[in-house]
Amino acid sequence: TFDVQASGYLRVDDVKVRPDGEEHIITLPSALVVHGAVYDAATGQRIPRFRIVQGWPGRNPVEGTTNVQWSTIGRFWLEFVNGAYTNSFEEAVWSSTEIRGCMLKFVADGYAPFISRAIGPDEGNVQLDVVLHRAVATVVTVNKPDGQPASNADVGLVSPGAHLWLTQGGFN
Repeated sequence: TFDVQASGYLRVDDVKVRPDGEEHIITLPSALVVHGAVYDAATGQRIPRFRIVQGWPGRNPVEGTTNVQWSTIGRFWLEFVNGAYTNSFEEAVWSSTEIRGCMLKFVADGYAPFISRAIGPDEGNVQLDVVLHRAVATVVTVNKPDGQPASNADVGLVSPGAHLWLTQGGFN
């Protein structure tokens, strides 16, 4: 079993090759290239600093729904400046051999995130221009039963696919 990768191509994992003395050809699909610009909805100006988080559509068999699973691995959190981006996705973020495609979350300080549609790994070159809307900041205050502020409190915001776990000492 092999994992095969080359620059400009999508990495393929778990390629099974029989040791039969014959030459085996492994064909890699082209990398998915996504590019575009990110704009402020109110001003039309490009947003100077933003991040793109890679995720994938995941099936929730209990509820029969599809939720987005966002990677927690640093290399799948990309930083961009000057309002434009281009990235060659050569490694799938999902953790199964099934090719599902990816979803992208565009995040910038002071803005509500934008979540893309599922982008198939065979789409090749995709232009995706994004408009972000300003978000209203939410202040959360945690008080102890006596009404005094609780220091070092963990606050978890739960949404479908958030994977928020309570562990010893706080949220994970």
